[in-house]
Amino acid sequence: GVVPDGEGVDRGVGALDLLAQELVEAEAKSEEQTEVQPIAEEDKIARQIRLAHEQADAVIVSLHWGEEYSHIPTQDQRDLAQRVADMGADLIIGGHPHVVQPAEMLTAADGRKVFCAYSLGNFCAPYRMGVAGAKGYAPLLEVTLDASNGTFKGGQIHSFRQYQGVGPRLDATHAAAKNMRQLTMDDFPDTGIEISPEGKVTK
Repeated sequence: GVVPDGEGVDRGVGALDLLAQELVEAEAKSEEQTEVQPIAEEDKIARQIRLAHEQADAVIVSLHWGEEYSHIPTQDQRDLAQRVADMGADLIIGGHPHVVQPAEMLTAADGRKVFCAYSLGNFCAPYRMGVAGAKGYAPLLEVTLDASNGTFKGGQIHSFRQYQGVGPRLDATHAAAKNMRQLTMDDFPDTGIEISPEGKVTK
């Protein structure tokens, strides 16, 4: 969840769910994908973000991207994340890999600090997906944004674990948070994000 931080907040949060260009090109040929209406052109993405800002205090962009079962974001993911931050996104959350990927603090063109979680894995997929090991980690991300400019102020990764045929359950061992913490330390040691073993996120 996202709670804008500041007085006089009355507009809340706007969210955009976008299908990344590389995924569109790979999957659009399938008839099963014809119902998907991707925003594939970056000028359209920028326009949607601008429109969302006119109606909300903060704009979250959710991107369907990356390689399945890879814990490492591709360079295409990183490049697109930076461009989306420059377009005005206040928070970027990714999905599609089915496993957790690291987080990175981006600096937008206007100087804002934009938190990007490249993949939060699957939160509830206990029937059709494998949930063994890291594939069962299900982090729930809570963040605080400054309502005056959307800048990331802090957050908490709540760790859940999925069980086959049951669904997600709160995990007292904080495995999902520890997983994201280690991936972030390995891939982006200088990103300016600190994730505690219990999941507290600070900058």
